[in-house]
Amino acid sequence: MVLQPGPQDGYDTWLTWKRNDPVITNWNWDTVAITAAYAWTSGGVPITGRSLIEFKGLSAIPAKATVISARLYMYGVENSPHLPAGNSVYKGSPYHEDNSMTVLRVTQNWDSKTVTWPTQPGVTREDAVVIPISTSQWNYDANVDVTPMVAKMVANPSANYGFMFRMAIEQIYKCMQFSSSNYYVPERRPKLVVTYR
Repeated sequence: MVLQPGPQDGYDTWLTWKRNDPVITNWNWDTVAITAAYAWTSGGVPITGRSLIEFKGLSAIPAKATVISARLYMYGVENSPHLPAGNSVYKGSPYHEDNSMTVLRVTQNWDSKTVTWPTQPGVTREDAVVIPISTSQWNYDANVDVTPMVAKMVANPSANYGFMFRMAIEQIYKCMQFSSSNYYVPERRPKLVVTYR
């Protein structure tokens, strides 16, 4: 099964916390073309971002099926009006910190159109995986083995709440960004490939 939803059926969003800024902290970014995780500053004020994505199509797999493999593919963007610095670790970058990103399984329901930083769902670190530090400022593609997490989502469909992306270490200056289901190039939207029997 290959799941690669677009703007009509995609279910992803981006959450932001900014110190002493309730407007940004309560913003919902579900219509933007990127998904990102970062720890940065804005006007000298600390700001942190996380993202959520859920592949609703997993419900088509029978709960009693055995998930043999599941791989999550994320595709880098060529530029970003929202995060113009791009990825923060690459040859020539002034930021040499580890910007690896953790992919965690979400354990609570959330609504892509209304969820915000204060209302973000809970996650578990069980079976979490890491997307390695970026090697380019833009167009950095990554894929990770998420088989154990997806197996749990399939076995208990009512508890398929998707994934959260966050910096492995949420300290400035770190950023990693990928396309979202709203990205203008269909083949570069987030993709989940699942093999089962």
